[in-house]
Amino acid sequence: GNPAGNRREVREAAQEAGISEWIEGLPLQYETRFEGENFSGGEIRKIMIARAFMKKAGIFLLDEPTAMLDPVGRKEVLKTVQKLREQKKVTVILITHYMEEVVDADRIYVMDHGRVVMEGSPREVFSRVDELKSYRLDVPQATLLADELRKRGLKIPEGILKKEELVDALCQLN
Repeated sequence: GNPAGNRREVREAAQEAGISEWIEGLPLQYETRFEGENFSGGEIRKIMIARAFMKKAGIFLLDEPTAMLDPVGRKEVLKTVQKLREQKKVTVILITHYMEEVVDADRIYVMDHGRVVMEGSPREVFSRVDELKSYRLDVPQATLLADELRKRGLKIPEGILKKEELVDALCQLN
């Protein structure tokens, strides 16, 4: 292929994945050899997502892409994955134990011992807090708090996904 075109594509992918500034801060910049022992898990994941921006595939399978990352790193990786979905119009299959990572998904499948035990939109799945807990899954904090408040008699809708939704629901109470 065209070396200049390939370099441009690599730089664009790095920008889309949000890692261009980080790469440009490395001593050899884009000429750096990316080997596992040289970089953290989060840095390697960002590089892998940048590579995904360059691919022409229609489906990406991400298995625990935020495992072992700090909260900021998790948020950055998820933002990049969302960007990948929107800009490249690809299907992303995200395998995760962190239920807060799937509140923006189109569809959720909960598996237990290799079987699908729940499926639906995030709102449908997160309306079943006790069932999710029975599968030892964490529930988003806003969902958990809304469920507890509903159990104590407040008229809060089921399936609250984000803190902003919970605040809105609380503000509508008389």
